[in-house]
Parts: sequence; C-alpha cells; structure tokens
Amino acid sequence: MEEVKFQPFDKVLVRDNSCSWKCSFFSHINTENSLFPYVVINGGFYQYCIAYNDETKHLINTMDNPPESEPEFKFGDKVEVRWYGNHPWKKAIFSRINPRSDDAKFLCFVDNNFCETPFHQCRHADW
Repeated sequence: MEEVKFQPFDKVLVRDNSCSWKCSFFSHINTENSLFPYVVINGGFYQYCIAYNDETKHLINTMDNPPESEPEFKFGDKVEVRWYGNHPWKKAIFSRINPRSDDAKFLCFVDNNFCETPFHQCRHADW
C-alpha cells in the first residue's frame, strides 16, 4: 500500500472499480482491508482515493483515470532510468530535464560517466 498522504477531513475523491468518483472527506486508512483501505467520514470503504482539487474536480461522476503527476527530481537525486518499457533499469544520478526533447527528457549521469545521457523514463531509487 502506498504512503498515506491525507489527513482527516481532507477533501478527496473516492471510488472502486465498479463506481464513479465521488466527493468525500478522508477519515483514515483501514489497515485490515488491503482491497478497500480508504475510509471516508460516512464510513464508506474505497479502493482508490485522490485529492480533490482544480486538477481532479472534472472526474466527479466519471470513471476516468486521474491525471498522472510527474515525479519531481533534483540535481544529484539517485534514480533509475531506461530508454523504454522493455529496456532494463540502470542506476543513475539525475542532472536536469532535457529542454530539447519531450520524449527523451531526463538527462542523467550513468556508469560513472560525466556526460549527461538522455532517457525516456526515470524513477526515484534508493540504491
């Protein structure tokens, strides 16, 4: 289960696989129910819970997926990078976002090389 980022009474949108997004207020995580861990103030249990805000309010009464947020990286972060989904992940140090490419946009240092190399995918790592 992912780290809880909500506090009691935070505005949230909740749903499970068979219903649309509904507005509610977060209550707590039910650690005994891994399938429906998110509990809202009316006592409902849900599979998914996201923050209600200007970027997510259009999801109410839909079954659409929430917008994906890009992880933020800082210079020197330990990361893992790869060219595409079928390539293996490599340990790297994040340098910066490539201003010349929307596709290979992560510039990182790999294999003790002091040249920035562009990659398509990047994720935080703790190696």
